[in-house]
Amino acid sequence: MPANYTGDPAGEVDELPVVPCPVDGDPRNAASLNAGLQKLADVVAYLIDRTHPEVLTAGQARVLISEIDDNRGTGTPKTRVYLNADGEIEIARNCHWEPLDSEWLADIWYPSRRFSSSLTILQIDGFQVRTYGSIVANTTTNGWDDGDWTIQTALVPNGYLRFLDVIDPAPTDAKANTIEAKNTPKAWASIVIASGTASIENGFNVASVAQAAGTLTVNFPTLGAMGDDLYAVVATPVGGLLTTPWNVSARRTSGFDLICPATDISTGTHRVSIVVFGAQST
Repeated sequence: MPANYTGDPAGEVDELPVVPCPVDGDPRNAASLNAGLQKLADVVAYLIDRTHPEVLTAGQARVLISEIDDNRGTGTPKTRVYLNADGEIEIARNCHWEPLDSEWLADIWYPSRRFSSSLTILQIDGFQVRTYGSIVANTTTNGWDDGDWTIQTALVPNGYLRFLDVIDPAPTDAKANTIEAKNTPKAWASIVIASGTASIENGFNVASVAQAAGTLTVNFPTLGAMGDDLYAVVATPVGGLLTTPWNVSARRTSGFDLICPATDISTGTHRVSIVVFGAQST
């Protein structure tokens, strides 16, 4: 009666297998054949294990799908692909998930020295890409939680790109063909003033407008405020005030004031379009 043998992938590696084959002079018994047959069974089990999709079990945060040494060497940072419990694909650089401690660990790390790790998440939900900022710090311990990642860039389901944890370049830094948070418009609006009452015809990141005593006040939403009052406002007259300039009389993080010295904007109908450039804190 034959005995069943279950292939064991644990002892196999990703290289050409070596199968022991019986030769003349070997004992004529089952053991002479079993060594080769069991090796073949182990190799088949290893191949099945490598090609079988990973399945998240209850309580698991993520499973490893694949990994590669960036420089194909020992002790070098790796790039890994995970599937997390939210159905997202995560691409990790110079770090790996330690399930026993439920934390991320850097591949290349030394006590009290700077290191960098990054995580990119792909989510199929209207398609979403979130690139998490690098962990760069002088630390005495290696390990951080999911919540310790800093979001840098997000392309969210309703189609907008958001810059987060921004480090703005200096005004004198040379930039060519570059889109950054600092050089994208922070607000714009088409504003009409009719019989002294101002209203927004269309725009972005403008909470309200008001006219009083010849001053047009433009207010940003609280969460859309500017980081300081050193921003630029481009105000263009529309229609009847083509030859009359608008001046910025005051700038605040919460909004700014415009005046039109040569025209009484408290009467009649007047239009102006505005665009704002500058740094935001959020």
